[in-house]
Amino acid sequence: MLPSCQQMYGQTLRSVASYIGNTNEQQDFASIILVGSMLCLYECTYAPGCELFSSKQMEKYFAHVFGFEALLMSKDPSFYAQGMLHYIFCDTRFQQITLQLQLRIKAALAEKRWTTLPWMYIPKTTKDVLMDIMADLCCVIAKSDSIAIQGPTPEQASQRKEVELECWRLHQEMQKWTAGLGYPAIHYLNSAKAGVGTRVEPTAEECAITEMSLLYCSACIILYECLRANSDKSDVADWPEETDPRLYCHKIGSFLEFFMAFKQAGKIIQMVIFAVLIGLQFITRQEALGDNLVEEKMALFTSLGDLREVVLGAVDGVDQASAIHHARELSASKQIT
Repeated sequence: MLPSCQQMYGQTLRSVASYIGNTNEQQDFASIILVGSMLCLYECTYAPGCELFSSKQMEKYFAHVFGFEALLMSKDPSFYAQGMLHYIFCDTRFQQITLQLQLRIKAALAEKRWTTLPWMYIPKTTKDVLMDIMADLCCVIAKSDSIAIQGPTPEQASQRKEVELECWRLHQEMQKWTAGLGYPAIHYLNSAKAGVGTRVEPTAEECAITEMSLLYCSACIILYECLRANSDKSDVADWPEETDPRLYCHKIGSFLEFFMAFKQAGKIIQMVIFAVLIGLQFITRQEALGDNLVEEKMALFTSLGDLREVVLGAVDGVDQASAIHHARELSASKQIT
């Protein structure tokens, strides 16, 4: 069966390539985008000639995601305002932004026209609003990393202050989300953490809520790490408890310890990998600065149960692929300059 799948995969890629640029029909374009999303998922699950979740496989996945982002953005944002195209756009945007946040690079879809025009007729969902915040976070974290790479400059203090203010703005947006649209996800997260959650297999709706809970925690780790890195830290002791990124490592660990016992956990394995990856990347960066986050690391490791080897192997593969991606981007930028 696998050889047949690989053959069909190759045929599908060739078909998509022949369609791109040769059609302006809305329905045909929707099909291309939808097939592209499915191909991305195929790459993430089984890339021909690659081990599961290996760095080589993840590199192919990255290439697909970025390739279809370019295809997506070849149309005006209003093109995705109605019908099936709108929902395909939202799903594809989710793939783009989570990958860009993971790679800590600017999100092209964070531009205002891409966060407004596709929703001219259809209201934003809870997930859509969270993705808006995460798209902005991609841009803030990319700016923060750029400042750090530059080293000391006369403008650095003011640049860091700008990033800090942006982080506080996103903090307010996140607080608004948790108190409003995101409340069910936060309630489910806290209930599971406290051991109150039911032991009955989660419903499809609860799986969707789980994804948002993990997205929220992952975004908070990155946001509050960035906030602390760019502040003067003189008043950190007075900051709200929720601005401590370590808190969200424990939240992810406690929640996964609850959720990974269910068969449904396999359905959101990508999001589990994403959340654990974000947590471990944060821990690695902090340990490089001399902090000892043994408790946070154990919280993530012990939560994975029987899927520990698979998830940690995937995290390693994604990390390696990310390093290769950044090295290539750096090399390309040097050649341009």
